[in-house]
Amino acid sequence: MGEPLRVKQASDLGQFLHQPLGPTAWRQVGQDTINAFAALTNDLQWIHVDSSRAAHELTSGRTIVPGHLLLALLPSLIRETYLVAQAQSGWLAALRYVRFRQAIACDAPFRLCGHLLDVSQRGLTTFAEMQCELVLPDQTVALEANRVDAFRS
Repeated sequence: MGEPLRVKQASDLGQFLHQPLGPTAWRQVGQDTINAFAALTNDLQWIHVDSSRAAHELTSGRTIVPGHLLLALLPSLIRETYLVAQAQSGWLAALRYVRFRQAIACDAPFRLCGHLLDVSQRGLTTFAEMQCELVLPDQTVALEANRVDAFRS
């Protein structure tokens, strides 16, 4: 993991289209986090919250991190790949593409790799679309998502 790309204005991201961003540091999601997220979203499927059953019935022997929890982690992971210094605000504008390719087990390491696909301007708002991949240690891509973030300068 290297230092994140640092730009002054969000529009400066356009100079870095299709260049690799990341990888980030390795992350893991523990059972306490999974349980809290499952309770918050009422997604109480046993594959997420029943460690005993998962130990016997799932190939990994561990519960599975909910896909929406992985998507919720993208903002913090993206901040490890690039930072915009002079944005007054930033927000999620769109998820254009999401594919869950492989489950990520509780406590299994993963990290974000990606690149910018597009940077466009509308008025005072800059939109940056990033192709994000959550990658496992064996280089298997577990999640693919194209995320568009908006920045107001």
